[in-house]
Amino acid sequence: MSIQQYIGYNNAVTIGNVVADSEQANYPATNLANPATNLLWKSDSTSAQYVTIDIDAEQSCDYIGIARHNLGTAQCDIEIQGQTVDGGAWSTIVPDFGPSSWNFNHSEYTTHKATTEQTSNKSTRHGDFWKLVDNAVSGLHGLSRSYSGAATRTVSLVVKAGTLTKCRLKFYNPTDGSREVTKFDLSSGNVLSGSGNIQNLGNGEYLISITATSTVDDEIHINCINANGDVSYTGTGTDFFYMADLQVDIGSSIKGYAPLTSDNKPILKTFTSGDYYGVRIKITPGGSIRPQMAVVYTGEIMQMQRNIYVGHTPIPYARSINAVNRLSESGQFLGRIIKGTTYKSQVKIQHMTKDWYRSTFDTFVKVSKTKPFFYAWRLTDYATEIGYCWVIGGVPVPDNTGPNGMMSVSFNISGLA
Repeated sequence: MSIQQYIGYNNAVTIGNVVADSEQANYPATNLANPATNLLWKSDSTSAQYVTIDIDAEQSCDYIGIARHNLGTAQCDIEIQGQTVDGGAWSTIVPDFGPSSWNFNHSEYTTHKATTEQTSNKSTRHGDFWKLVDNAVSGLHGLSRSYSGAATRTVSLVVKAGTLTKCRLKFYNPTDGSREVTKFDLSSGNVLSGSGNIQNLGNGEYLISITATSTVDDEIHINCINANGDVSYTGTGTDFFYMADLQVDIGSSIKGYAPLTSDNKPILKTFTSGDYYGVRIKITPGGSIRPQMAVVYTGEIMQMQRNIYVGHTPIPYARSINAVNRLSESGQFLGRIIKGTTYKSQVKIQHMTKDWYRSTFDTFVKVSKTKPFFYAWRLTDYATEIGYCWVIGGVPVPDNTGPNGMMSVSFNISGLA
């Protein structure tokens, strides 16, 4: 399994380099450079807009973190763009995620002899499951979506068998033709043909993905396959399979699913490392709610050397309440008043090599004395379990755990989740 534990503490955002296309009085974009979550940037617009970090000198960046926002409530599409030449053109480094990704009725999609129906079911990664239903006509049954510009892209989504137990993914454009065409068996969890990947998520769900390079604008196609293994067939009008959590990453790997949740959980999104003179967030609201954010980080993320497998409480579930219980004179329970809720957990990191601890992790320890950070214990598998955290009860202190010099550390955190 790839390493999914990350700490995002490096931050290139400053009061002097962050601007927004729109802001309300008393809620400027400069508030985004302050790690305090009580200071908000609030937009005064519901149109597509940018929040831009103008980095003075070329700087390596591979993640963006956003905390205390309403981007999920506002149904925003989010796209991250980068500028690799000072004053040059902007290019997409994280294709949009938001309603146009998880809402398969969104105008970004084109249906081909098929329909999409939203269900009340959620995927393992908390996205809405949709049905892709074939139509009672002859031909290919599915939907497609276009992506702008030449690039290497990896497309992934969660699927589950319905009355149909097979599906197909492919890239297509008129210039490059069909590429990376892969058929998947959703009952056995196997790749039937092609070079795509399939991962068992449990509960009958599978994460499927394909990667391809295009020289022009590209399309991803998602197709039904009938019981005979045919992609082109006469449909029933009722047969379907489930799909959720569509994501597109620039590059040849899945960088970590980053859904926008209705309760506006912190976002941590990684992307292919590059040297940038600027990074900007394109925000496209989906309705009448104006977007707002309190904290934005971008820079180089720290990927840990090991995953956490056991003994960790994900911070969204590490609730700590301040409550007052009311009892009668005879000891009967009368009620309870919740005065506040906080989130507190413990991070235990083991078997860090001696050189890596000294060159990499100890830098984080020094920063954590005064600044918060984004923490993901399992970014790909549990992408909504992100915390915007700070250390409590003293800074991390390492232990030497063996004659080879390996180090371990344990520290307590509190934060937003």
